[in-house]
Amino acid sequence: MRDFKYYILLFAGVLFMQSCLHEEEDIFGKSAAERLNEAQKLYENILTKPSNGWVLEYIAGDTDATRRGAFNFLLKFENGTVTAAVDQNALDDIDPSMNTHKKITSLYKLEQDMSITLSFDTYNLFLHYYHEQHGSYTTYKGDFEFTIMEAYDDLIILRGKKYGNIMEMHRLPDNVTWDDYLDQINNIYNQVSEYPEFSIHQSNNQLSSGSILETRQFSFSYEGKSYLKNIVYTPTGMKLIQPLTINGKEAQNFIWNSVNSSFTCTDNGATDIVIQMTIPAGHVRYSEYLGTYLFKYKDTAGTEYSRTVNIIQKVRGKSYIVENFAYNVSDAVVVMQYDKSRGMLCIGAHTVKPVGIDDNYNLYPMVDTGNFYASLGEAYGRFMGKLTSSNLIQLSRDPEGSLSTTTVGFRVIRRVISNGVTSNYDTGIQNRYMVMSFQKQ
Repeated sequence: MRDFKYYILLFAGVLFMQSCLHEEEDIFGKSAAERLNEAQKLYENILTKPSNGWVLEYIAGDTDATRRGAFNFLLKFENGTVTAAVDQNALDDIDPSMNTHKKITSLYKLEQDMSITLSFDTYNLFLHYYHEQHGSYTTYKGDFEFTIMEAYDDLIILRGKKYGNIMEMHRLPDNVTWDDYLDQINNIYNQVSEYPEFSIHQSNNQLSSGSILETRQFSFSYEGKSYLKNIVYTPTGMKLIQPLTINGKEAQNFIWNSVNSSFTCTDNGATDIVIQMTIPAGHVRYSEYLGTYLFKYKDTAGTEYSRTVNIIQKVRGKSYIVENFAYNVSDAVVVMQYDKSRGMLCIGAHTVKPVGIDDNYNLYPMVDTGNFYASLGEAYGRFMGKLTSSNLIQLSRDPEGSLSTTTVGFRVIRRVISNGVTSNYDTGIQNRYMVMSFQKQ
């Protein structure tokens, strides 16, 4: 039962009665200041009342093109502090190696503006990550200040103050622990992330097919219109942030079936709508690349080398670390990407060992003379390959990547910038990589 209900429209009168702030009464019977004070107390009570806290369906991005799906933020408010935990979907952005049950506590406050604002006003890695700058991105366009649009005892509607996303915050049941709740969500997310494609069915008739993007969005076309659907995983399945209308039926909430890898709609009148996860023929999953390999390559003089390497998880479903790839460069971390849409391994130019601010060992694209291009970027000079039925990965130039017609491999170069002067130091002919292959052991 929703005992409390407050709409932001209640404060519309504030816009027209600025001169009345110090009067005892207005047409509402109380001054605008009094109404804001009462609303703030009510919202504080609603926020802190649940013994188990809330789950916020957090959305980052200000357009479909910049959104990254949606994430579960678990929040507990008490005595001016907020404790937060996030699902694996968010941790894959923030820090994939972090304990999935980790909690971070910081401060929050309710402020009065033209309405009531919920602000996470001291730093919290989880609550501020999508607002911060990351690499070449200005920001993921996530909010940490929210206007309270509606408030009930089991549901709060928030609007991001800067980017405007409308988000729901649901009261967590008292009979479930945070760890169990996250484990159920993460289990489904981890299963679904193995699938690159899906098809949409109604009463066993296929209506559409699509792919899951790196931004975790479901991309497909239906009746001549293209869709990018942001979804949030739930303990039993998933929820579309905006419902999909199929033949007049709205489908938003789905339950996961791990046996046949499908989502079935649970909404009234739409239970015949199914999203079937699919894997194209010959597709190689992320997990299949993990393991021990015999790495072979040739240097620019034609000498062949071989050594044992391990391909281990970096960011699950997205990238790997190749242990022992670089020759005689201790602590080097060579990273390979997973191209989910093609089911392939990719390697591009990147820093493999930072020494100082302007002192790094870099893997650079190389031409057949041994010269190199001193630029970085995952797609720069990229090579890629696919695991075959004989457990062999043969790397070749990405025809769609940069330098797609000029490079023959990579070199490891130590690049030092001192007093504005750049020096490049060779790390030996054995760190020149051509004709690269990996044989799984």
